Amino acid sequence: LALAALGAGLLALGVGNSIAAKALGVVALLTTGLVFVVSGHASTADPWLTVPAVFLHAICITLWVGALLPLALTVHAGDRIALKRFSRLIPFPLVVLIATGLVLTTVNFDRPDALWTTDYGLVLAAKLGLVLVMLALAAINRYALVPRLALTGERRLVAVITTEFVLAAAILGI
Repeated sequence: LALAALGAGLLALGVGNSIAAKALGVVALLTTGLVFVVSGHASTADPWLTVPAVFLHAICITLWVGALLPLALTVHAGDRIALKRFSRLIPFPLVVLIATGLVLTTVNFDRPDALWTTDYGLVLAAKLGLVLVMLALAAINRYALVPRLALTGERRLVAVITTEFVLAAAILGI
């Protein structure tokens, strides 16, 4: 499934037809969600709750993290339309990402102190700390750097977006 998602994503890049490219992109995105569902991430509790939560969580992560490097490249190239579109649309998957993360955390922990008294909790706490830094950087981008882009140029914005990507890679590595 992971190879199918990658293949669909790569095909989407090479297809000249925008409708076919969008369809392949959606297939790649949905397949990414399936990868996490079948890999064991959803097997921790009631599948009626965890399977859709893991599926949506993976899709939202893919939307956010997968957009960062292309966004940095388009901003560096001077494409302000892609930046405005991203800034307008990304809050929706972020809300779903946070909501599904809360659901999955609640399902996986039987008590609040498990976040700092278990190995799994400590790993999750490290990931959450980095996610909070990413969200802070995203807020700086959206509310400080993007509105002043014409005055400050794109260098700072590209640097912060790249930093977000590096943090996302660290989170996935953890």
